[in-house]
Amino acid sequence: MAEAVVNNDEHAAYFEDVVARLTDAFPKLSLKVIRKVVASCRRDIVQMVIQLTATEVDEQRKAEIIESRALMPETEEASTTAVHQKRGTSIKSQVKKYTSGFKIEEFLAMFPNPEETFCNPERGEDVLDMTTVAYVESFFMNKYPSIYKSHISFLLYQGSTRQPKCISLLKMDEELQKVEQKGEQVMKCRRKPTTMRIDPGEDIRLLQELAYLEHRTDILDYKLKKQQEETDRRKFAKENGLTVSCQCCFVDDLLPEEVYSCTNDFCFCGECIRKSCEMKLGERDIQFPCLAACRSQFAWKTLQAALPPTLFSILSQRCTESEIRAAGLKVDSCPLCNFTNTIDELYTLFQCFNPKCMKET
Repeated sequence: MAEAVVNNDEHAAYFEDVVARLTDAFPKLSLKVIRKVVASCRRDIVQMVIQLTATEVDEQRKAEIIESRALMPETEEASTTAVHQKRGTSIKSQVKKYTSGFKIEEFLAMFPNPEETFCNPERGEDVLDMTTVAYVESFFMNKYPSIYKSHISFLLYQGSTRQPKCISLLKMDEELQKVEQKGEQVMKCRRKPTTMRIDPGEDIRLLQELAYLEHRTDILDYKLKKQQEETDRRKFAKENGLTVSCQCCFVDDLLPEEVYSCTNDFCFCGECIRKSCEMKLGERDIQFPCLAACRSQFAWKTLQAALPPTLFSILSQRCTESEIRAAGLKVDSCPLCNFTNTIDELYTLFQCFNPKCMKET
């Protein structure tokens, strides 16, 4: 009996000693887990270490999973916030570009022939909702401060019901010009500037047309001035033998700034380069070689200078898309204008940053 008590005491002492040593070796595991493993292994130290190591790995994995799940909402929220910030910044810059920060040079770079763009019958009428119709009303009240507000509202709402309408802003502007010239519906005192109370939001297309209507005279004057300057320069170049020939279409009365060269200094006009790039894009080719047989390429800056902004934008998008796909990144395109942008795993809506589209699909 006494011998059995001694054996039990020795076993208890051994058990506690092993537990203490393993507790130091596996500090991340609870004492309860270690005791359970020691009791089940019956003095097999190697088996104890193996089981405790596996248990520690499992516990660590569980902790990582719990931590990642806890952080997931924050990650989604941060990603969503970043997307909204990017979208908001882009929209604000576009709004400023056609309102307070309007510049004729930038506008003509985007619309080289604004008369053709905005006076084209195929452009259609503008669909105004309750937000944009109030903004347009304020716009015309500021542009024609002598015309009665009631007449502007009558033309805008096309009758007595104040409901959003499909109207041609260009035709309305021309009608108001005629009214002002004839002196009809004109007040004795000019109206004070009306605050643009309602933000037109993301309707960039509307802002572009309103910017054209507001600055139409200045734009036409600027274009006439540039045309006259070009005529004078061309005359001077011809008289002094400074004209250059295109080595593709062989037009020989080009100004030096109207020709663009490849890396081997073969010169071509912008029209020939444009047609070549359009053909290459149609073939889904993103290589733009020299039009002569010199095996060189057009520099990126040369293409940017030679091509219209819209065509160069398409070209750069195609090249960027090709590089992104080659890098294994995810991209998607706007179904309305084919503008391409990268997307993330949380992608649900595609925000187009094409200035002529800006739609969310």
